[in-house]
Amino acid sequence: MSLSGHMDRALLLLVAAFFVLLYPMLKDGLHGRPVPVLVDTAALPNMPAPAVAGAPAQLPIKAKKVSLGHDKTATLTHRYVIEGAVLVTGRYSLSGHADISPLDLGIVTGPMAAPEYTRHMQATNGRRVSYLSWDKTALPDEVTGDADWFTNNHIIPSTDALRDALLAIEEGQHVRIEGYLVDVQAPGMLGWNSSEKRDDVWCEIILVTGFSILGEATAKEV
Repeated sequence: MSLSGHMDRALLLLVAAFFVLLYPMLKDGLHGRPVPVLVDTAALPNMPAPAVAGAPAQLPIKAKKVSLGHDKTATLTHRYVIEGAVLVTGRYSLSGHADISPLDLGIVTGPMAAPEYTRHMQATNGRRVSYLSWDKTALPDEVTGDADWFTNNHIIPSTDALRDALLAIEEGQHVRIEGYLVDVQAPGMLGWNSSEKRDDVWCEIILVTGFSILGEATAKEV
């Protein structure tokens, strides 16, 4: 057999090994069988959610580590609640943290979440970043500079039921999400840390413990 023939055979073997090892994970992630949620919910603190008055509400807590499964750990830093209009969603099955966080939500909060404003906004999501643009002539004069009323949120469901409900969110819905801001650690990976303020360019990472769709005849809660 020629050298080229040996190389072709080796390449075929590598491709075959790839599909044998990874196809089950790809199939599950792409065809409706998501990775199971393995969060240690028994280790989560039992504390009330802060009241929301427009902007997201957060309360600092004593740092606490909780296993997320999949060889990853979360350090809880704040109790957190956000309410607002979902402007864009991003669903992930193959990114570095998709095993624990299969969803991004770009949410408009406060008075800017009103339909008369959101209809003049556009957002896209890719590579776990949300990009926002808007018609400045259609928004209030005070809306200038950074949009601190828009936040991209990396969502970590704490249960399978929450995962399924959150993945069913549609753009345009008004939602309430409760949980914790977290920093994520995993062996061999750089830390994945949440923003803790709304006027920066970083994203919030939320370990979600409660979720509601607001403004419907019958509120949906999980």
